[in-house]
Amino acid sequence: MGSGGGLCVQTAPEAGPRLPIRPPRVWARTPACVHWCVRGAVLARAANRVVCRRSPARPERTCCGAGASGQRGGRPFPARAMPDSDSGRDAQPDLYRDTWVRYLGYANEVGEAFRAIVPTSVVWLSYGVASSYVVADAVDKGKKTRAALSPESGRTAKVAVAVMDTFIWQALASVAIPGFTINRLCATSLYVLSRATSWPLAARKWTTTALGLMAIPVIIHPIDRSVDFLMDSSLRKLYPSQEKPSSA
Repeated sequence: MGSGGGLCVQTAPEAGPRLPIRPPRVWARTPACVHWCVRGAVLARAANRVVCRRSPARPERTCCGAGASGQRGGRPFPARAMPDSDSGRDAQPDLYRDTWVRYLGYANEVGEAFRAIVPTSVVWLSYGVASSYVVADAVDKGKKTRAALSPESGRTAKVAVAVMDTFIWQALASVAIPGFTINRLCATSLYVLSRATSWPLAARKWTTTALGLMAIPVIIHPIDRSVDFLMDSSLRKLYPSQEKPSSA
């Protein structure tokens, strides 16, 4: 019995599909039950078959990453279907979560940090970039959910939930709340500097910008967790139980 709640049972070679071995890049992100499964497969190379059963103690978890949906970095996303071979197709990075594209979601916070220095049109442009990222990520998660489900499994409703949940989460956690936070922080710091110091205006503005930029990595995780709690306590309670995004 692994710490993730999965029970791994060695069976005969014809009992099930070959367990895909994930590359080291995503090994740290896999559930504990996957680690136990892989260890068992290495020790039983002759059979080279592992069957993972859902643990009665943790019914919401499934072994080997076969859950209906998951979450990465605080952003809910539909899990991909288990591949049929060892090709590692399920290990492909998420364009909107695992690459440089993710930083487009922080564009409006950077724009707010520079508000005292750049024209207002540049700040609004940064909001356009961040909003485009939010829409693109929501559409992407809807497409992945649609591709992973069959029409007989109520696919339309689940796709709608994936798109809506991702869009609202990203709109709050990536655009609205952090943008407002950086805006108020910079405005307050500029006011305090004008009252407490005799620095030149340019020095006060650049100091405010520096404070805003340094605050961005500090506020990200508290805001993410707060939005998680807010949505789990309100909107996500309205989803059908089988369509709720997992918080695991």
